[in-house]
Amino acid sequence: MNDENILPYSFKPGQSGNPKGRPKGARSVTKFMEELLQTNISIPKTQFTEDGEKIPASKALAIRIVTGAIKGDNSKIRELLDRVEGKTKDVLEIENTEKVDADDVYSDIRKRLSNARKGPKTPKPKKSTSKKAK
Repeated sequence: MNDENILPYSFKPGQSGNPKGRPKGARSVTKFMEELLQTNISIPKTQFTEDGEKIPASKALAIRIVTGAIKGDNSKIRELLDRVEGKTKDVLEIENTEKVDADDVYSDIRKRLSNARKGPKTPKPKKSTSKKAK
């Protein structure tokens, strides 16, 4: 590869984008957060704690999620259930086990899309067969 084909702001072949990297001994954000969750914090009175009681930050977060779920906050309910029961997995059940030709599937999809673009089928009004008396 020629250096003339490389844009001026591109990295040269073999050149790191961060040559010095993270300093040795530097803690990751995850490690820092884990440490913070273990620290004791003072929180206001809840149905689970006394006013000014010092508890681990992780427990305070759990209390916040549980009380929010009890109050009906859907995001807190979802978070609580995901943590306690485990996240649900999307499952696709396939009942038809016979082999299908891909061209037939694509043809069927095209036909369905074409029909969908035409709009819903509406029944034609029936012609009246009764004769009106004059």
